[in-house]
Amino acid sequence: MKTKYNVSVTLTPLEHYFFGDENLNTDGTEKYYQRSLQLPQQTTVLGAMRFLLLQISGSNIFNGHEIIDKAKAKEIIGDTSFDMSQTQYGKISSISEVLLWHETNGFYLPMLAWKDKKVIDTSIQEKTDKCFFGCGLEKPSFSLPNYIAKEGIQLCWINKNGEAFDDNIFTEYRHAGNHKNKENKMNDDDDAYFKMCYYRLNSRFSFVFNMCISDEQLIRKLIEKKRIVYIGGERSKFICTIDELSTSNQKQITEEVYESAYSTFADNLFTKVILTSDAFIDSNPYQNSLFAVTQIKKLRFMQSTVEKTNAYGNREQEREESKKDKSDRIGLKQSRLFNVLQKGSVFYFEKNANIENFLRYIPCETIGYNKYYKL
Repeated sequence: MKTKYNVSVTLTPLEHYFFGDENLNTDGTEKYYQRSLQLPQQTTVLGAMRFLLLQISGSNIFNGHEIIDKAKAKEIIGDTSFDMSQTQYGKISSISEVLLWHETNGFYLPMLAWKDKKVIDTSIQEKTDKCFFGCGLEKPSFSLPNYIAKEGIQLCWINKNGEAFDDNIFTEYRHAGNHKNKENKMNDDDDAYFKMCYYRLNSRFSFVFNMCISDEQLIRKLIEKKRIVYIGGERSKFICTIDELSTSNQKQITEEVYESAYSTFADNLFTKVILTSDAFIDSNPYQNSLFAVTQIKKLRFMQSTVEKTNAYGNREQEREESKKDKSDRIGLKQSRLFNVLQKGSVFYFEKNANIENFLRYIPCETIGYNKYYKL
């Protein structure tokens, strides 16, 4: 939470957008119905910023879609895309979590809530009986007074006054299509048909995150003008505005931003931890907590290296034809499948509990994962 950033990045969609989710069946084929994520993954914004830094670095380093000087490119964007062993990506020292921004109301922060409820109620009541988890582990038992299991929970967004919103931010846009065959013609195979759910971000909303760039010359180039950037596999179009952060910049993500939104949910009996971003699970996050309201989501991301990757347009498994003509082009690869805790999840600890190492995983924190606020 105390990471120092020096620029803010605002992404405003110019049309409906699609951010890829885990859209594969267990046999590796694509699902018929594919739904976009509402927000870009942290790996997605890292990739977009690395590409933007290459674009402004000069034609002697990057020209068109080709890296000319790999040594210089590594200095600017690092050796690889997101990697669990990396804590810096060239001149990108760190990236914050992506939050929603409203032109008038400021930041909107994530929190899981009971489905179809406009008011978030995170109160729990301790019961007299205990829960036993084996291996001698015993924990108190709690109940959720206003939770209805059949309705479940959903991700809501709360403003600086702690008010919840879930139906006036995103609008769905559905599109049906057909994967073309090898001759680039329409395919009559049933497996070739698909339906995609895009999102539109409603008027006056944008995506905002903060970033630390360790090069003054690059910062000057980034802030000099607005740019149109294309993000995601569907090349969704956004206006990218980058501003230098100062104490007067409203888009600076500070402790005060979290406190104003989340203070309503403080509890005299428990210490609460609210995830402000998705979180990779390196160990058992429930081991030391008393109770948790969480959702697990699946995550993959694209991988590339400056040294080897030279085809950024398609995933490696989609380039079977190039192998037949002995092409030396090496495309993007998909990572293995990860399970992550969804942003907005809430953990309950004993009052004044020491949570210093809770979800501590520096490589993930570097690009905005595993962020949380303690109440």
